Amino acid sequence: MAIFARKAKDRYHHGNLRETLLDLAEQQIAQRGPAGLSLSEMARVAGVSTAAIYRHYADLNALVGAVARRGFNDFSLRLRAAAATTTEPRESFGAMGDAYIAFARERPGAYAAMFSSTVAYSDPDLARASTAAFDTLMQGLARTLASTGINSAGAYPLAVKVWALSHGVATLAQTGRLTPAAGVVPETILREGTEALIRAAIVAAPPAP
Repeated sequence: MAIFARKAKDRYHHGNLRETLLDLAEQQIAQRGPAGLSLSEMARVAGVSTAAIYRHYADLNALVGAVARRGFNDFSLRLRAAAATTTEPRESFGAMGDAYIAFARERPGAYAAMFSSTVAYSDPDLARASTAAFDTLMQGLARTLASTGINSAGAYPLAVKVWALSHGVATLAQTGRLTPAAGVVPETILREGTEALIRAAIVAAPPAP
């Protein structure tokens, strides 16, 4: 913690207090959840007063929302990067699923903030970041459906199902319910579940005219 505190102070003196606070908040959320944030502890580690924090964030919920917004932005970038690793639509979409699980595993604080009930989606920046992440998922699914000859107009309801499945698998993996040591690989479960949803959509699709 002492090393982290020194780095936080160094970043502050370089004029990066806002980002330092986001880093500290994300770390605390990973350890204790959004409800466990402590402004006094953050101020101590960053080497500033709590008043300095309030100059950047109105309250704890605003800080959690900022962590969530940054998380969604990075999450979208990761999904797009994963999708671009192959030109085969179905495999591309599977890679997005792998990236989803990896993000939740590597950035647990950001992931918890993104889906916290305390964040205010009335914040237009947060709403846009969240929508952009979902749209990235939906676009990948639309390409997959189009490659099978299905009208991509049906991508939205299927994307909601895939998102729900992804969130469930990622959350269970985070809490240790799904572990490779037990013969349960989260990425495999998500890929198999997503494939099942896509196959069901293909079967249910109306015949081509």
